[in-house]
Amino acid sequence: MMNKTYYFKLFLFIGIGFGQEITGSIKDKITQALLNGVNITVENSDYGVSSDKFGNYMLDVSPFEADQIVKFHQALFHR
Repeated sequence: MMNKTYYFKLFLFIGIGFGQEITGSIKDKITQALLNGVNITVENSDYGVSSDKFGNYMLDVSPFEADQIVKFHQALFHR
């Protein structure tokens, strides 16, 4: 098992109105490849989403009343 670290180029957009959403696209910094399956979670909660096959994600943070920390993580396994 090998753990590989990626650096993400993130585009965050916070929608203000009826709710708040964090949306974006995740790409590898070096290859510019779209990264699917990246976990985007709110720290200290079970709340989160994963990026789709195009590297896109949308995280609705309207259930949270205070500022939160959002974490991005992708685990890779190589044989």
